[in-house]
Amino acid sequence: MSLFKKETSYLSFKQFEKAWHRLEQPGSLAEWSDVVQYATNNQNDYSQAVLDDVIQSFTYKNYAYDEMTNELILKTLAGVATIAERVYDLVPRMVQLYAAYSLVKGRVIEQKTGEGKTLVASMGAVVLALLGRKVIVVTTNDYLAYRDRSFTKKLANQFSLRVDSVLTTDDFNQKREAYNAPICYATHQVFGFDYLHDQLAVNKEMILQKDRDAVIVDEADMVLIDDARTPLIISGVTNKRDAWVNDFRMKANSLVKSLTSDDVDLDEKFSSVQLSKQGLSKVQEALGVKDLFDKQYMKEQHLLHNALQAHYVQLENRNYVVREDKIELVDDSTGRILEGRRLSEGLHEALEAKHGLAIQADMSTYRQVTYQELFKKVKHLAGLTGTAHPEDDEFYQVYGLEITSVPTYKPIIRDDKPDMLFPTKEAKWRGVAKAVRKYHDNQQPVLI
Repeated sequence: MSLFKKETSYLSFKQFEKAWHRLEQPGSLAEWSDVVQYATNNQNDYSQAVLDDVIQSFTYKNYAYDEMTNELILKTLAGVATIAERVYDLVPRMVQLYAAYSLVKGRVIEQKTGEGKTLVASMGAVVLALLGRKVIVVTTNDYLAYRDRSFTKKLANQFSLRVDSVLTTDDFNQKREAYNAPICYATHQVFGFDYLHDQLAVNKEMILQKDRDAVIVDEADMVLIDDARTPLIISGVTNKRDAWVNDFRMKANSLVKSLTSDDVDLDEKFSSVQLSKQGLSKVQEALGVKDLFDKQYMKEQHLLHNALQAHYVQLENRNYVVREDKIELVDDSTGRILEGRRLSEGLHEALEAKHGLAIQADMSTYRQVTYQELFKKVKHLAGLTGTAHPEDDEFYQVYGLEITSVPTYKPIIRDDKPDMLFPTKEAKWRGVAKAVRKYHDNQQPVLI
């Protein structure tokens, strides 16, 4: 379960099937009888006798990972699956049971679209909570956090487990109560910024995330790989106002505006830009310096780099919008405005100079962390995604996570055609338009 600790007791799908069929039917197990009856009767308030039986059955003991044997996990999962069948009126398939088992064992689950990942995450979270873990399920937006919380709540309530969610709009007290729940849903942004908030807490009462026992990440490839190096930053306005810095910032902005495409080397894939040899000569001549990379010009280098980023990497109406004479950042995942957020290290000020807006006071960084650093701090990490294998090496090298490709319930009849490659963006969009026209003429709906 820990980072880079090879899991030797993990069952393959065939081994899991055999072990599962060797289990007694959960409904006939003595410790499950009252629980099953309780769920079947769909009681609205807990009978004390039933509650006592549940607590006696599991004791919500915080099992050490070496105590979480396959036998214990399967027995607990069997009971959860039995309750899930009655709560949701659907039978968890063997592939879904195996996926839930794999989450409890701390792996990244690769399941095709439509195979029931929401149910898998719910069963996995409930099993971990019954084994004494505080579980946080990380989603990519507030809607999913609220929706999946509501779904899991129906199942968890049968075990007197509270389920809550942390939404972007929640205040401190709402967040603190939610994080105290055995199972909590939150977006990766909220989870990250609340972690940074805890780093600035002045006393224990101000700490939100008292436990990060187990985290299940939905869309694990996006959160853990694509956004891995994205920094989360808490910053504040400094009292310093350096007139020279602002003057040079405006000068750097004018210089960069005068450059041509031949004066810069732009790497769109890695969102980086730097001056070409030709551009460097132009800038050095304009500034009247022989070597811009001399250590005495470090401030100038930094401000020029910010100006280059502002003009070539940060794109208006994609990375940010200009609204009411302010630069407002856009969330890459949701497309929503990030109210009150500012880029650090002078980049936000460079964008203000680019658009001729009043330059606000410089920001000072108080705390920052990348998603990669954040999730490596979690004791038990697992994830779900539809596409994991292209990054299986990175999952293991960075997080110590292994991939489990779960078979589909039925053979796939969908025809997945190979990718089409085009030499330019214009050719790509012409190809898209041609395909859309073809489907439209056949009266087929198209999702782009």
